[in-house]
Amino acid sequence: MAAFFIMKISIPQNIFARLLVNSLPAFERFEVEPTQSAMIVQAVEKGESELGIIPAFDLLQHSELFVSNKIGISFDGPLSNSYLYFKPSQRNIDKLFLTGDVSTNEIILSKIILLEKFGVNISPQLTAEIKEFDKENYLVVGNENFQDMLLEKGVSFSEIIAEYIDYPYVNFVLVSKNKMLLEEISNFEKKVDETIEDNLAEYLSGLDLSQNAKNFITENFDSVYFEITGNEITGLSELLRLAYYHGIVKEITEINLT
Repeated sequence: MAAFFIMKISIPQNIFARLLVNSLPAFERFEVEPTQSAMIVQAVEKGESELGIIPAFDLLQHSELFVSNKIGISFDGPLSNSYLYFKPSQRNIDKLFLTGDVSTNEIILSKIILLEKFGVNISPQLTAEIKEFDKENYLVVGNENFQDMLLEKGVSFSEIIAEYIDYPYVNFVLVSKNKMLLEEISNFEKKVDETIEDNLAEYLSGLDLSQNAKNFITENFDSVYFEITGNEITGLSELLRLAYYHGIVKEITEINLT
């Protein structure tokens, strides 16, 4: 008897990735595998997942992957997957701790943005938890920001980045090693943003969030985008160029859009 092959899509463990996979019928034939953001690209490279929603900066080391020119997760306002929390009454930012579902995006961009926006040169430090919230600076990544509406004390990291590059901040992209599969998945007729917006209340009802968090997401939903347009493509290019300009990579990364 022939083995039944089940295709997998690895997604970040956050609200926005879940909203995306809920919106497209094309994903119904995939087993959805919530995974730490930093580990998804390896799952795709090793063939453990046919598709992956990966942090954009993983393309710096994996530029051979095919990138969907239709589907991604981008932000340009108060709604974000990451928030900065600054300790009060400080004159200079000396340290920044990263916690949550941290990826290459936050590690690289926190250093660049703090240098460009605040004139401070820091080495971000990873930490498993927030220990002294009022005594240190934090960048919190993922759903923890929405627990007890922690984000009300923070600043949208996505909004800062979008203002700096003057384009939407492409946080995640859909990738595959299989060009034909990615083209098939990306060849949909419905508008993803419109589909999610029309069904947002239903999708949010299935998530473990407080009503205040659901209200915040609904009220600020116009600052998250699940479709890749010309704006997002330009924004992604500008984003990856930052790594080149700051000497993190030796060459400008070409995006293998499909």
